[in-house]
Amino acid sequence: MSLAVRILGRNGSLQERASSNTSLLLSTPSHSVLVDCSGNLQEAVHDPGLAAVVITHEHIDHVYGFPSLIHQLWLSGRMEPLKVYAPETALGIVQKLIDAFSLLSKKGMFPIELCPADAFSAGDINITPFRTDHTGDSLGLIAEADGKRVVYTSDTRPIASVMKEMSSPDILITEASGDSSAEEILIKKGHQSSKDAAELAVRLAAKRLLLVHLPDSEDERRTILNEASMVFPESGIPEPLEVFMI
Repeated sequence: MSLAVRILGRNGSLQERASSNTSLLLSTPSHSVLVDCSGNLQEAVHDPGLAAVVITHEHIDHVYGFPSLIHQLWLSGRMEPLKVYAPETALGIVQKLIDAFSLLSKKGMFPIELCPADAFSAGDINITPFRTDHTGDSLGLIAEADGKRVVYTSDTRPIASVMKEMSSPDILITEASGDSSAEEILIKKGHQSSKDAAELAVRLAAKRLLLVHLPDSEDERRTILNEASMVFPESGIPEPLEVFMI
């Protein structure tokens, strides 16, 4: 069995023609978990194994696609319940979006279960959340299946202490909102630099680093990748909709 990571979007708050905001789909042959809801929802909508959604925090670029996801799943004939895991603040936003679009009043709407951000299993995918330093109520996650491990930090300042369960991931996916020349500004805004991202990969003994939550400038992305690669050679910037099999 393999664990697939599909990068649905790689950008920060500003989208570009090539990519929407950062979100990803974690999949095994039988189950899938969507992490954050931005613009590219087709892969999740048409995935018969979609069992759960994780919203990492309440910021608009991570949650705005949620009502469209539910609407498209309903139009596609979904009947199975869908569980949505999120920290308390984000769950409140999700509930408001459900109410604003009267999603539960649609005829034949499938059940939507809002769940606190605790550890859970979606079939053969085990998800363990951990707190991050971005908002007062934000999280990252560890995804494991058949001995394969992915760590996704979502948006965060440099992580001071790490859980032992985060060690030796096959893939670390973390933000790099700029290079270290802008580190002071990034930290004030709750983000980290490409140098911080690469240093985290070294600390975790990651096999591979994928940089996300990127600026919309190709020149800036090139600088970010070059800086990260100097610290951690197995750094990369994923293409939108690129799939990584582990």
